[in-house]
Amino acid sequence: MQTHKTLAAALLCALLSVLPAPALAQDDAATERARRILAEAEANHEAGREALAAERYLQLYEAL
Repeated sequence: MQTHKTLAAALLCALLSVLPAPALAQDDAATERARRILAEAEANHEAGREALAAERYLQLYEAL
């Protein structure tokens, strides 16, 4: 019984050490891209460039 718990703990540690790093890096990159697109959309909207703003909002929707 103890061997099973030790093996399960070792497997869980191995998975956690491998999986989160790429996922977090991908989330950070996606979040940064979404923030950049949102800033561009808002700037275009404030400048009266509605077509460009709409295009950026569509890109933001696709990114999310």
